[in-house]
Amino acid sequence: MQEAEVVLGVLRERGRKGLPLTQLYRQMFNKDLYLAAYGNIYSNQGAMTPGPSQETADGMSEDLIDEVIGQMRPERYRFAPARRVRNEPTGPGSPHWRGSYHASAGPRCSP
Repeated sequence: MQEAEVVLGVLRERGRKGLPLTQLYRQMFNKDLYLAAYGNIYSNQGAMTPGPSQETADGMSEDLIDEVIGQMRPERYRFAPARRVRNEPTGPGSPHWRGSYHASAGPRCSP
């Protein structure tokens, strides 16, 4: 597997050029992408706030990443629904922190 920054750079460049992103699901098996996403999430001020499942990003481990990747390979991983926040009716909601790994990679790839 390629390093996360190389993969993200290629995806970002293809997005800028308007080219299709092929084999994107396969990239979700790259542990480096999850570690890079964790670096983004962990540095946020609210990362230690419990989500809908009362888990925090502080409980993340490489074993947990391996578990998520293991569930994604046979397409068994289920994203948790977002919790809506009353004081932000137009906001995107508050996703489960594990789902934040996947959501974190998307904005980093956009132009």
